[in-house]
Amino acid sequence: MIQTERALQRVLEWGRALTGFADEHAEEAVRGGQYILQRIHPSLRDTSARTGRDPQDETLIVAFYRELALLFWL
Repeated sequence: MIQTERALQRVLEWGRALTGFADEHAEEAVRGGQYILQRIHPSLRDTSARTGRDPQDETLIVAFYRELALLFWL
């Protein structure tokens, strides 16, 4: 899984384009996203076997964190 600080930096950089986006939005998204991904990890392996997507793909993980940050920002 992507390192927390690196993921946070990528979400913060992305969020700067959004008016009113705060560091807290990114922090909560990464923290909550890591928790969710850890909890569903076994089912992600099953899904990845069917879809061919790597559950450890940093691009997909950061995209998930960005989606969560967007929800917090809204």
